[in-house]
Amino acid sequence: MRFVARRTYVLLVVIFAAWLSGSTSIGMAQEVVVKGKVIDPGGAPLPDVNVTLLDPATGMKFGLKTKKDGKFLKFGLPTGTYKIKLELEGYLPFESEIRVDFGEAEELQLTLEKIPPKISEDPDLAEGLKHFQAGDFAKAIEFFEKGSAKFPDSVEVNYDLGVSYLRSGRVDEAVTRLRKALALNPKFVEAYFALGECHFAKGETQEAVDAFSRALEIQPDNAQVHYNMGIIYYRNDKMDEA
Repeated sequence: MRFVARRTYVLLVVIFAAWLSGSTSIGMAQEVVVKGKVIDPGGAPLPDVNVTLLDPATGMKFGLKTKKDGKFLKFGLPTGTYKIKLELEGYLPFESEIRVDFGEAEELQLTLEKIPPKISEDPDLAEGLKHFQAGDFAKAIEFFEKGSAKFPDSVEVNYDLGVSYLRSGRVDEAVTRLRKALALNPKFVEAYFALGECHFAKGETQEAVDAFSRALEIQPDNAQVHYNMGIIYYRNDKMDEA
């Protein structure tokens, strides 16, 4: 009897161990690890980033934060497709979709971009405008150029810098800036007007007429453009057209 009892005990232990091992392997096959690192555009790690993983199929949501080294790690996720969202104050939110499968987890490398400053709040542009209004165009150019480095594709900044160059006698540089402003906004009447002035100052009559004519196509009742066109025709002995 003692021998039978001992064999029964051993048998129960083996069965329990096998069941435990089987349940663990099943769990491992269904749950995986997600790991990643969040950096800024310069490659520096970003700590305290809010990381959210959402399973659209089930509605399950998992939240965590990045460590000092910018890394995050989440164990025990069911396999599937997840939406990942990154949020950090001062940075643009990031959203993407990732596929999580069983196997060796690869580290995600994710980059957050800083929220660009608002043009209306930029101190260099505000200072440049102050000097422009005071007629100090050289000083205005100094600050507008700083603003242009931060907002290279701003129509207004390129226009302001172009007009400042024009008023300072730096006509070729003015033409470059005004053409860029017009490339960004082909219906910017004031830029065509200033461009016409540039060509007129350089003695390029036809180019000036072309620029003023383009302005009139957009704004036919612009009295100042009509006046400038009249001056050009008058100086070129085209009184009928003037």
